Amino acid sequence: MNKKSAKPVAQEDAMGCGIACVAFVCGTSYGRTRKYFDKPCNAWSAGYWCKDIVHAFARVGKIYAWRRLRRRTAYPEGSIVFIARSKRYRMGHYLARVGRDWMDPWMNFPSIKNVRAGFRRRLPGRTVYLIYPKSASALK
Repeated sequence: MNKKSAKPVAQEDAMGCGIACVAFVCGTSYGRTRKYFDKPCNAWSAGYWCKDIVHAFARVGKIYAWRRLRRRTAYPEGSIVFIARSKRYRMGHYLARVGRDWMDPWMNFPSIKNVRAGFRRRLPGRTVYLIYPKSASALK
């Protein structure tokens, strides 16, 4: 995946950052990717757990795993991270790794008029979970 050729995917639902990240990594649309999740209605109300995202990847033929991060680690290309809940992100937030940057599905949060996705250099919070391609399972 190349940042120059990759187009960021904006989340279309209040709790749809996980869907947008999967869509970005798979190179599909948000609407199409939402169908890979067991409970699409959670995109508006409850959000998704790491296991839900791993399961969605499996439906498109990508083998992913997840783990809780206890210390700083390298983030492989195509991985997704969940950042901790904070004042700004009260429910946490998912971002996808591309090159040395992060695809953020809601750059201008909390604006709801025109949700804009984009790339950022640094994570906007502390990483709690890592969802990574199984080929990168050499992570310790």
